Amino acid sequence: MLSVVCSALGFILQTIAQKYTTATRTGLVFSLEPVFAAMFGFWFAHEIMNSVQYFGAALVFLSVVIASVEVNTLKRSNMRNRPRIKKENTAA
Repeated sequence: MLSVVCSALGFILQTIAQKYTTATRTGLVFSLEPVFAAMFGFWFAHEIMNSVQYFGAALVFLSVVIASVEVNTLKRSNMRNRPRIKKENTAA
């Protein structure tokens, strides 16, 4: 019974939270789910990860960071590189 309540509560809170953020940010947060699961496993169940698992977690985390930074960088660079309209001098 407890697992049903916890799962239902998690899905309800997830749906509520998704209303207040973008789809991109939601996807990035959900792609970190395995990293969070490994951290909680370490803290609460005292599970030990080997070097390959640490490398995988770091790779997932790094890819999420790069993906989120890349979106903002592209937006800024498009604003800087847009063509400018030259004003002609009308005073003659």
